[in-house]
Amino acid sequence: MSADTLKRLFVDELRDVYDAEYRIRKAMPNMIAAARGVDLVGAFEAHLEQSREQVARLEEVFDLFRPVTPAQAVQGDRRTARRQ
Repeated sequence: MSADTLKRLFVDELRDVYDAEYRIRKAMPNMIAAARGVDLVGAFEAHLEQSREQVARLEEVFDLFRPVTPAQAVQGDRRTARRQ
């Protein structure tokens, strides 16, 4: 199995996980609103926070796999130079 194939499989799996976490993140506020009981609300709120963190982490990982064009690389270098 080639490195490109493994990379594609990995990214596909990450997309599935991202989709699940994103959907949970969107649905959880409704579940919190409908929940009865302090313990259940607290558990849903904790899960919502975990899902938010997971989505943010997955977005960081996807940024590592996005192809960067030469023009984007040059623009990034210019931005870095301006900050210094």
